[in-house]
Amino acid sequence: MTQVRPLPAPESAAVTSIREPTLWTTKRASEVARDIEHDIVASGRVVGTSLGSETELANRYAVSRTVLREAVRLLEHRHVASMRMGPGGGLTVREPDRTEFITAAEIYLRYAGTTLDHVVEARRVIDPLAAALAADAGTEEAMAELRTALLAETSWETHVKTGRDQELVTAVVAAASGNAAVSLFTDVLLRLTDRYAAYPGAIRTLDSHLLRAARHIEEGHSAVVSAIMAGDSADAAFQQARHLESLASSLVQVEPPGPLHAGADSKMAERTAAAISATIADQGWPVGQVLGSEPALLAEHDVSRAVLREAVRILEHHRIAGMRRGRNGGLVVARPDKKVCTEALAMHLPAQRLTLRSLYAVRRSVELRIIDLVATLMAQDPTVGDVLLESLEQERTLHRVGQDAFSCDMHAALAQSCGNPVLGLLSSVLSEVWARIVELQDPSFDWCGVSDTVVGIHAKIAAALLDGDRDLARRRMAKHLDALSFWW
Repeated sequence: MTQVRPLPAPESAAVTSIREPTLWTTKRASEVARDIEHDIVASGRVVGTSLGSETELANRYAVSRTVLREAVRLLEHRHVASMRMGPGGGLTVREPDRTEFITAAEIYLRYAGTTLDHVVEARRVIDPLAAALAADAGTEEAMAELRTALLAETSWETHVKTGRDQELVTAVVAAASGNAAVSLFTDVLLRLTDRYAAYPGAIRTLDSHLLRAARHIEEGHSAVVSAIMAGDSADAAFQQARHLESLASSLVQVEPPGPLHAGADSKMAERTAAAISATIADQGWPVGQVLGSEPALLAEHDVSRAVLREAVRILEHHRIAGMRRGRNGGLVVARPDKKVCTEALAMHLPAQRLTLRSLYAVRRSVELRIIDLVATLMAQDPTVGDVLLESLEQERTLHRVGQDAFSCDMHAALAQSCGNPVLGLLSSVLSEVWARIVELQDPSFDWCGVSDTVVGIHAKIAAALLDGDRDLARRRMAKHLDALSFWW
């Protein structure tokens, strides 16, 4: 069964003392790949723009052609850019692919001990929000797509539906919301549900109970679509929430597959990386353990040295494992990093022309649910409040010396303390991507100047939680996020 472990500590100054030493150093090629990604986002380069020839890029980033070519392979793997040969060629910007963020999220959440209950709890936040937004903002074209999806769902034979087939309407509802973040997070949550659960219609041995459950899914989707078509956002959210509860009661948790996925048409290196990642997950993600030397891995996976080394680059890129050289070296299991998710999302969302107001709509819903979860946990275990107090003290210390208190804020502490790795990840990613977009749109934004106000309201939110007043904590968090929206 999936090993449930405490959530990894938030990436902030408050927890530097408990970070483990780095077990391997990211290769220069990976660093260059990330530098190129950052430059693409910062410059606002459009799809099809050439970033330069191989020679120009090697000179710009002060690396050899060998290193640059490795970096380009990583960029191509992430669908960020591709090398076009011939006259007028060069490294060309591609349309960002949400697959990279979804993969990064799956890796981190598998490491964090995610369960089906965690996924369903996160869907209780995102699914109703998607339905409400679709009712308010859905276009005529989106409504036509909803009708088509609903018709397709009811025309399939129950016994041949896959899990994703039964979620088609939910995915189309999210797309109709007009909010790129909602659509992306829904995609992640649907993928996770499919990984961690068996659907009633996807089980080949059917009985009357399973058939009824599958029909209830169709009836629930019909009610959701009707409310959206009527433009009733409150009823749409209610119907979506009710449908989700009915669905959740019929799902059965299963052991998820490996965190990297590769099909029969994938490159040998990708299939090898997927096989190694599955081994790591099956072993309970033993951070620091050596899986084997290069010769041992070559023999185990029966691949060439070139294929294995490319597979290792993929594993290093995803922060799953890295090769340590020298005596007692080998492929070492690494600790997945939430920052990989943030970087992948930072590439995808700006290209979708996501406004900060749209990002705020999702963040507000996620943060308020986290307040509820933390309040419940604190009522059971008062020591949960220690994390909040430590974070506040770090914020005050940074503010007193004139530094940016956002590098260690209470939102990260709440995400760490909520007990749900899925919502914790969404909160952390939303917070960090928000800050990145602010910096891109307003490089002169005075983070230190607003720290005093932020530290003060954070203290009030924490005080309400420590006093056991959940409603007041929710109100203060909502007011805080509303105030932040004015800066945007």
